Amino acid sequence: MDAPTPTQWLPSADFLLSKDGANLIPERPLLNTVGNLNSTRLHTRDHAPSVPLSMNLLDAATSFSIHSLPVSSNLTATKHIHDIFLSGVQDSNLAETTEAPASSRSPNINMHQDTKSADPSLFSKLTAALHANESLAADVQMLREENQTLRNASVLTAGLAEPRKDFNATSINLLEALAEDEQSKDRMIISLRVTATSLEKQNRELEGQVKDMQEQLSLLALAKQDDNLEMSEASATAASLHWKLEAATKQIAALTNELRVKDATIDALQKNVDNLTAQVQRFIGVNSTLTRCISEATVPESSLSSVSTADLQGKLEMYRLMNRQYEMGMETLVAEQKATDEMLSLLMDRATAMSSRLDHIESSVVAVSRDRLVDIYRRRLEAANLHVNG
Repeated sequence: MDAPTPTQWLPSADFLLSKDGANLIPERPLLNTVGNLNSTRLHTRDHAPSVPLSMNLLDAATSFSIHSLPVSSNLTATKHIHDIFLSGVQDSNLAETTEAPASSRSPNINMHQDTKSADPSLFSKLTAALHANESLAADVQMLREENQTLRNASVLTAGLAEPRKDFNATSINLLEALAEDEQSKDRMIISLRVTATSLEKQNRELEGQVKDMQEQLSLLALAKQDDNLEMSEASATAASLHWKLEAATKQIAALTNELRVKDATIDALQKNVDNLTAQVQRFIGVNSTLTRCISEATVPESSLSSVSTADLQGKLEMYRLMNRQYEMGMETLVAEQKATDEMLSLLMDRATAMSSRLDHIESSVVAVSRDRLVDIYRRRLEAANLHVNG
């Protein structure tokens, strides 16, 4: 802080006579100008000191310029200054009292002005008072700095330390109100911080719940996609099995028709066999007849003369013809029997193959259906995070 000049502590008399002039230096005691100079009664800054009506303006300006300052630590010098000014007041006349205010109203006194109209002793006294006032200004500056330090310390320790006696009740109440406001603000800040922390925690919890819900939604979407794929695959498998069943049904119908045809063929062949058997029986009868005829033809030579040669030749030709027919019939019968046996064996083989094929188709359909169902339920269990054995 810059030190004030000595002339800055010399206000005008009009200003010093006002209440603001009395409060020029805050919270500093003022000497009472009424009565004895040695009186120790002090004035607060809210009460202006009374001024005797018999004092002229120069005396009032000089007195207020001195008493408006704090009391110096050098009490002897202060008392000496008061004695000088009061002695000058008793010796001055009315003309001097009317001329003095003109110079005292100026805040900065010019030391080189014309002093012929003034008393030389008064000028010397004024010079001495200015020097003493300069020392008092230094003391005032020091006390102001101490006062500011005490103010700062009082603000920092408001509510804890006992307030100093040189602070008035209004300042104490203001400081207490300020301290209460600061404490309420601190409590509000702490409450807001706690609320903000709680809200942040709730926000983090809500973010975690949102993430969990998003993951669940994604899992549900994936499960739905898997279900759609499974449904499409199941539909495709069902369609394929349907077509396979239709093809197998058609094959079974065709094989059934073939079996019916083969049964009819077997029946026809059985009839042919029966016919051939009848022919064989008939040929056997014819053969016996021929044998008998041959035996009859073997007659003695004596009896040959009695038998007609034409009859014998006719019987022999008939026998040879019947024998050739019999051989041809037997060959045809044997060939037909072989063909029938081969056809029967072929039909049996085809029937066996068809039966095995039908069994294979049925087992394939059952296996595919079972594997598909197992795969579908396994995927659903895995989507539900359930352990699957096997």
